[in-house]
Parts: sequence; structure tokens; C-alpha cells
Amino acid sequence: MAWKHNVLVFIAVIVSIAAYGGGLYGVGHYLVTKQSPQTYMSEHALLAGHADHTWRESHSHVTVGLAQSYRALQLRWLDDDAGAAASSSPAPLTDQAKALQLAEWIAGVLQSFGAKAYIHTFEVPATYTARHQHSTSQQHARNQVEIGYNVYGVLPARGDATEALICYSRYQAAHPDELTNSYIGGVPFILSLLSHIQNKMWRHKEFIPLFTDGRFGHIGLKEWLTTYNTPRPNTPLFSPHLQPPLYGNYSTFFQRSGQLLAALHINFTVPPSKFIIKSQGINGQLPNLDLINTSQRNGRRTNVNLVLSTETVDQLLPPALKNAIPSRHLNMYNFALELAAGVPTSDHGLFTKHRVEAITFQSEPNPRSYDDDEYRLLSQITEMGRLFEGVYRSVNGITERLHQSFYYYILPETSQYIPIGYYIPWIGPLLLPLLIKGVYLLYYAQVEERRWGYGAAIVGTVWLHSLSVLATPFILQSTDLISDNTTIVHWWVGISFGILCLLYGVSLPCIRALLLSNQIPVTPTPAQTPQVEWASTAAFGLLLVALGLGPFVILNYAFCAVATILVVPVYSLVAPSRFWLLRNIQGLLVCAFSPPGLVALFAIYRYYLATAAAPVAYPWTLFA
Repeated sequence: MAWKHNVLVFIAVIVSIAAYGGGLYGVGHYLVTKQSPQTYMSEHALLAGHADHTWRESHSHVTVGLAQSYRALQLRWLDDDAGAAASSSPAPLTDQAKALQLAEWIAGVLQSFGAKAYIHTFEVPATYTARHQHSTSQQHARNQVEIGYNVYGVLPARGDATEALICYSRYQAAHPDELTNSYIGGVPFILSLLSHIQNKMWRHKEFIPLFTDGRFGHIGLKEWLTTYNTPRPNTPLFSPHLQPPLYGNYSTFFQRSGQLLAALHINFTVPPSKFIIKSQGINGQLPNLDLINTSQRNGRRTNVNLVLSTETVDQLLPPALKNAIPSRHLNMYNFALELAAGVPTSDHGLFTKHRVEAITFQSEPNPRSYDDDEYRLLSQITEMGRLFEGVYRSVNGITERLHQSFYYYILPETSQYIPIGYYIPWIGPLLLPLLIKGVYLLYYAQVEERRWGYGAAIVGTVWLHSLSVLATPFILQSTDLISDNTTIVHWWVGISFGILCLLYGVSLPCIRALLLSNQIPVTPTPAQTPQVEWASTAAFGLLLVALGLGPFVILNYAFCAVATILVVPVYSLVAPSRFWLLRNIQGLLVCAFSPPGLVALFAIYRYYLATAAAPVAYPWTLFA
């Protein structure tokens, strides 16, 4: 009968290899080349690219004029700082005073263009302040709280409106090297867009230009959205111990507009020749595909190239290998990796958390300089103005939320998509080796049926400890006992080591003593007993992973696909062994590549790959 067992094992190995190889081919190549149709407009009321553009070069001159005023204010600070350093003149302005001056300048421009302007103050959490603490004399002490300023305006619609559209950017004192003659930035551009549309008769939605304090990253937007979406009347606009800012006609309470329908995050310093579209939100959430389709069609009509980001694969792959892979494949790999990480690729992710359709327009990494080419600068601004005028006018025309297109998709190009019905079936072949391996281990352990309960108890205990490791930073952050995120990481590592010692030193020996003390193995020999125990435990672990990743594919396909690709080779190498050390090394690999372990690994991966464009470096700050 041994030869039948060997034949079955051989067939199982061949089927597993074929299924895994076929799944890799389908996910990595077939989806891109054969199952990525052209995007189409599901919501016909958007009329993307059909409306006439009214942005002219004269409006580009308004943009340049606003940018010059915005730049002049910051250049004056540099002169004051240099004068203060060279003489005994008064100390230069603090960062908070500079932020307040910028906020009041923006509020004044908003009012001059017919919008109601408001400055919303917020207290920055101690966790963020402590992490970004600098050694200069301008900073507050570590145990004090800093104040941030969000500026927003409300441009009323023509008639009754129950919805609002947002154009958003951060404001912050720019680096001196950025303050060139071609410096424009998102703030002056959005203000000029407001001046352009203020008198248009087709505005059926309220327009909210929003500018958050860039000193604190995503915190400003997070505080504004939380306040805006909190159904609590008479919310104070200012912190209790602060006086209202000096400039503008302000209300005492936070002023809300209509229901937020869509948001565009504009992030650039110099007008780019192409924009990078970012759409990945929190925990794999994506905006409605029609918002990307609308932007892509308006960009094609206005000669503004919209592309997808390859930032993550650029850091992971060597240049020679990256150049050998087609661009569509790189786009899809990057899209899936960033989606799997569960952390938003830019500030638009905070909008999707509040069910607001949002995407980010980010400039290319190395935009060209227009210092000596004013004509080209104005031409580029004109193309950008027509792009965002078209997107705003398209979304302005709908009478309900975007809902007719896909929320689950993967993009190999801005003009192509892979829908959920195409990519979910490929998870089946990838997961098949796990099921075959689990069934084989159950067959191996069937000589002692009473040990199956022992295996289930071991798997449950390991998962419980893994979830404890995953939840540790969230618990530390919520207690406010530790304010520094770097310290949270150190505590996380220390507590995780303690949980690991607890698992191997207390929990597993106790389970063995309680469940196996009265069981006398009959069939297996004493030398085989540890292998049988291990096989029953591993069988339950593998089947639980396979059954867990399968249904979860509907929530975050990218995480399940990446997790399955990583898990299957590791778990396939796991086999019963007579050696205690080898069995425990395999157990550590199983724990590390279990779904809770992979979530923790993805969190660490995203932390080390975080860039200035990413609003969140520590995943637990999302839920503060």
C-alpha cells in the first residue's frame, strides 16, 4: 500500500505546483493582457469631456498673480529671518505665527472672490507633536500642545443645493529652493479656480475650497472632516482658550455646507506636464471608478496626461528588472501592493473613510522648470485649469451620489480596469495548495483522532497571541500614556517579545499538559508522537488560513492575493520533523505568515516605505 500513498503524494505535489503556477500567471499577466477592458462612463449625467471650457489665458494670469503674492509673503519671512540672525532685531516669527499669517491671507482672498471664509483651529494631538519635535527654540516643549489652522470657504450654489464639492490642498511655508518664479502650488491654483467659477450659472453644487495646516500632515484634514461630519450643533470654530483670528468676518461656530459629494486633492508646486492619480484609501477602500473615468477623459481632452504611480515598485525592484517589465504590469503590481498595505497613498484616503469619493492629483517627481519660459508656464496652467474646470463641471451635473460604476477594481492604466468578477476566480488556484497540504496533514495525523482537538487548541492559542501582538500599538496609542510614536514602536517590539515568551513558555506547555496528560498514544511510537502532534496542529492552521483568506478576498483582494502568494511557498516547505528546533522554526514561520502576522508585516512594510506624499507612516494613527 506504500506505493499508492507515494502516487497520491506525487499527484498532489504536481497539482499544487500547477495550480500555484497557473494562479501566478493569471494574476501577474493574464489579467493585464486579456481581462482589462477599456473604462466606460456608467453615470451618463457626468458628460465627461462634453462641456465647453471657459478657462482662458487671462485666468492663468490670475493664478500667477496669486502665486506671486503667496510667494512674496514667504520671501519676506526669509528676509526677516536673515535680518534677525545678522543683528539684534526682534526674534523671527514662529512657525505657528507664520501659519496664522498664511491662513489669514488665504481667508482674505476667499472673501474677495465672494466666498464665505472661515478659519477652523484645532489642537494637535501630543502623539504627532512629540514625534515631529525639533530642537530649535521656536518649538514648544514636548508636553505642550500646538495649534493648527484650517482655512475653508463656502461658495453658494446657484439655487437650492444640498451637496457640496471640495477642492483641497495643504498650505505651509515652502522650502526656499521651491520659491522660484515658476512656483505656483495648490493653494494659489485652487483660489484662481474659485475666482473663475464664482459667476458661472451652471453651478448646482456648493463649492468648498479647503486648505489645511501642512505642518501637521494629515492631522488638519482629519480634524476638519471629523468636525464637519459630527452631528453636533453649535460646534466651536475656535479652541476654547484662543481668540479668533484677526482677519475676516467669522462666525463663532463651525459652519457646515451641504453633504460632501466628492473631493479633489491637488498636490503640486510647479505645474507638471502630467499628474499622478492616486486612489487607494484606508483598508483597501477605493472611490467610485466613475470619478477616475471623469478625470481621465477630461485630461485627455485638455492634453494633461494622467498616469498611475509606480512609487512602491520603484523602491522594491532593481532598475534592470523594472525596465524589463511592461509599464501596464508595473502599474498593476504597484496598485495592488499599495492597496494591500491598507494605508492611504495620500490625503484622499481620509475622505473615503467618511464615504466621500476622492482622488489625489500629484505632480510627477521631477517637473520641468518654467523660470525662463513664461509662455509655456501660462500654457501649462491653462491646460490644468481646463482639466479641473471640466472635472468640477462634470461632477456638478449629477443629481445623486456616484454609485453606478465599480468600487472593487484594479487599474493597469487610467483608461483600463480589471473588475471584481475577473480577478476573484484566480484566488482559487493560488489557495488550492494550502487545502491540499491541510488535507494531507490531517491524513498523516489520523492515527490518533484525539489529537485533533489538541491541534485545534494550539491553533487557537497561536492566533490569540498573534492578534495580541497586532493590537498592542493600537492599545498603547489609545491610552495616551505614551505620546511618541517611536516609543510606541519600541514598546511594541518589547511587548511582542514578551508575548512570544508567554506563548512558548506558558501557554503551549499548559495546553499540552491539560489535553495530553491522560492520553496514551497507541498507534504511533514515542518518537512519532511529536510529529503527529505537529501534523494535527499544522493541518488546522493551514485550513484555517485558506478558509480565512478565501472570503476576505471580497473586502481586500490585493491583500489576499499578495498574502496567498507569500504564504503558499512558505507553508509548502513545512513538513513533519523529528527535530525540536526545526519544528519550532517552522512554527515561527507559520505564525509570521498567518493573516494576523501578515497584517503586522504589512504595517512594518508600509512604515519603512512611507514617503512625504503618504499622510500616515504609523497605521494606528488612522484610528486616533
